Amino acid sequence: MISQTPNTLKKLQTLLKESGYQIRKGKGSFNTGYCILEAKKVIVLNRYHSIEAQIGALIDIIGTINVNEDLVSTASKKLYQKLDREVYAQKKETEETIDEEDQLDEEE
Repeated sequence: MISQTPNTLKKLQTLLKESGYQIRKGKGSFNTGYCILEAKKVIVLNRYHSIEAQIGALIDIIGTINVNEDLVSTASKKLYQKLDREVYAQKKETEETIDEEDQLDEEE
């Protein structure tokens, strides 16, 4: 599993920066997220959230965007592939299980 350390947070930020995203840290009572403003890719992290919350948000964001592995460094590519194997594969399996359960409920 992905460790919840400041170093991991830096690695995730590097991966996103290499993918063309700006990372901003703001203060306030808002949720961490990302948006595209006039073709500018911006991710806003809440400075007051814990490291674990920021890492979780970045992992969720990376799972929803297209990362061009040809544009990122070798270290970032390895991290992305690790995320793909460990985190996103589990989410896909969970979603498939939920879909199968929904289909069974509909058949009954």
